[in-house]
Formats: sequence, C-alpha cells, structure tokens
Amino acid sequence: MRDRTCLLCDNSAMTPYFKGLVRCQNCNFVTTDVNLDASDIQALYGKGYFFGEEYVDYIKDKEILQINFQKRLKRILEYKRGGDLIEIGCAYGFFLDLARRYFNVKGYEISEDAAKYAQGLSLDVESRDFLKADVPKNSVDIIAMWDVIEHLFEPQKYVELARKVLRPGGLLCITTGDIESLNASLRGEKWRMIHPPTHLHYFSRDTLRLLLEKNGFTIEHEGYIGMTRSLRQIAYSILMLGGNKHARLFTMLERLKITDLSFSLNLRDIIFVIAKKKLD
Repeated sequence: MRDRTCLLCDNSAMTPYFKGLVRCQNCNFVTTDVNLDASDIQALYGKGYFFGEEYVDYIKDKEILQINFQKRLKRILEYKRGGDLIEIGCAYGFFLDLARRYFNVKGYEISEDAAKYAQGLSLDVESRDFLKADVPKNSVDIIAMWDVIEHLFEPQKYVELARKVLRPGGLLCITTGDIESLNASLRGEKWRMIHPPTHLHYFSRDTLRLLLEKNGFTIEHEGYIGMTRSLRQIAYSILMLGGNKHARLFTMLERLKITDLSFSLNLRDIIFVIAKKKLD
C-alpha cells in the first residue's frame, strides 16, 4: 500500500479494505490504492469508454438515460427554477438537453468526442476539466455532478471550486454510490460499483456529507434514487465486461430485440444529495 492521506480528513492511517481499496481509520472514507495521476485519469475517458469499455452504446440509450435525468431535474426544480446551471462531466449532453428548458446551461466534459456531440445539439459545452475553467466567482445558481465525483482524481478540489463559483444559496447536486448501503454490504467486493480505476472513490452518506459540510455547504435533500437501465446495458455488463465474455449470447439477445427493453429499480445504493452554499 502506498503512503497517502485521507482526502476528507487528512488522516494518514489508511488500512486495507477490499482488494485495491483502502479505508480511513478516522472518517471511514474509502478510496483506491493505485498509482495514477490526472493525465492517467483523462486517458480512461476516450470514445471507447462510452462505446464498449464501460457502456455498450451510450448514445443508443439516450432516451433511457434521460428518464433518470428527468427525475433528478424534477427534484432540482422543487428548489430552484431559472438561473445559470453548470454540469461537470456532462458526457454527451443528455441532461443539459432537458435542463435548458428551465436554465441557462453550460457543460464541462474531458472526453472530446462527447463534448463535440453535445455541441452538435447546440449546447454550450467545453472539452475541458472544470478545474481549469474560467468561471467567475458567485456567478452560477446550480452545479450538477451526476455519477461523476467517484471518477475525479481530487474530488475535494471540485467541491471547493463549486462553492467559489456558486452564488450565495446556490445548489450543488450530486449522485454517487453508497458503499455503506445494505446492498453494497451484502455484495461486498462484488458490488457493481466497485471497479477501479474508473471509480476511484467510494462515498457513504456520512463521508459525502463530511466533504460537503467541510466546504461550506448544508444538506437540503438526501436520499436514494432509482435507476432505469436498458436490458442492453445490463446484459452487456454481465456477459461482456470484466473478462466474462459471452459474445454469442449477447448477440443473440440483440437479434431478438430483447435488449431494447428497459426497467427501473431502486436498490437504495445510489445517493442523491442537493446541498446549498452557506451564506458568507
């Protein structure tokens, strides 16, 4: 295990958790024990990530992905309507495509292919790391990070910057897996969210709250949110990823059009948090 300190509490006592993961003895934050830098992380998210390496076909699942985004947007609208919204890690722009009906939207995405596609939807999206963006202080009303924070090399820096650019009372909206959920506890190392190096960090409700409160946010909404998935993506994840290659069976399911179906399920292991920037 390499020497490291906890990103959340600066404690240096990190002990082995699951294979490739370590846990802070002080605050219980779980993270990976791999030697990567920011450039290594960016290299993971080329076009292949969305078409074969993680997703079978991200664009083909647009309508299903937007079912999930619509649920999140509906919750945001309970707190704020109108204003300026930024999405960090906006991928192909499917959330922003919905949100622009209510907000002035802008996205940041490190995948050049994804950013280019989003631009083709007439969305204001930059192929740039949000940490390198020139966003004025106190200029944004909402920042969204959907299933992104677990991928970031230094997630605390994104939360720090989010607070700077949000207006007083602005909202930071996050979804991520809960490693202390019942489902994660029952599945152990086989929990579907554990797959370093694309998932670098593993939050719980307590550690995510610690990160947000430490950086000047108060929790406005906290709960678990369900997901709608295509059978195409589920079958691909089971049959094709992780070295379990069953290409002929997957192809057969595709030909039978079974994979065009979808269903929704809430395993209560995906946290959805809306946090408000404290007044200075």
